[in-house]
Amino acid sequence: MSSEYSQDSESMDNGYADGYTNQATGEATETVTELPEGAVIAMIQQMPTMLTIAILIYFIIAPIVMLRPSDLRSGSGFLMNQMLINSSLLVTFAVLYGMLTIFFNKSIVATHQNIILPFVLIGSLWVKSYLTYQNSLYTYCTEENSNGSYSEGAVPYKWQQILWNTSKVPIAIFVTYIFIILFPDSVIPFNQFFCGEDTPHPLVVFFSIGFWTGCATWAGESSCYFSLLQSGCQPADKINFESIDQVIRNYDKKDND
Repeated sequence: MSSEYSQDSESMDNGYADGYTNQATGEATETVTELPEGAVIAMIQQMPTMLTIAILIYFIIAPIVMLRPSDLRSGSGFLMNQMLINSSLLVTFAVLYGMLTIFFNKSIVATHQNIILPFVLIGSLWVKSYLTYQNSLYTYCTEENSNGSYSEGAVPYKWQQILWNTSKVPIAIFVTYIFIILFPDSVIPFNQFFCGEDTPHPLVVFFSIGFWTGCATWAGESSCYFSLLQSGCQPADKINFESIDQVIRNYDKKDND
């Protein structure tokens, strides 16, 4: 390894790490440390092996789980899928955002990170949750009210219930993000695990943000799931009535089969 590369690497570790620490603790900074030429490449090459593996695992969890969709009737299967997707997406978005702050370390992305990052995490997960439950409830509510039918243009779910219950996930993310900012020691276990005695890698902070916020969404996701199962469906507009003779014939047919 050349001496020039080592100097760039050392400057990156000392300069950028200090610059981010000020942002993470909420202290105002007037300037953002400018990375020396080649520092980004050095940062990528110096990523701890365990951190690289952990990031790659989270990157692939969401696509794999999304390829195996389950409906609301599957119970714990649907809920577990949503929890895994939430955790994977939050770590992915947080780490990608961290990479942007490194590449554009003098832009608004880096200087206003504590405003933009939670907005990105909250907005993306809320949209994801709303669309997921909207589509799932459409099928679920139609089957639940199969003894009736809905008027043309009517929807079988209550969008107000979906909006409120899916907001529990963003609320959990917001509260947890504030906690991480107020208590930066919550990042220390990740620095110790991934970096040991070495200088903490900048992306470890973003990984920890994604991890903690992902864990925080589990309770909100559970509450959202069970609440929408209970009160997320609209009653059918029209009830299908059958004669007693028709009902008896249907039961006789099932018995004969």
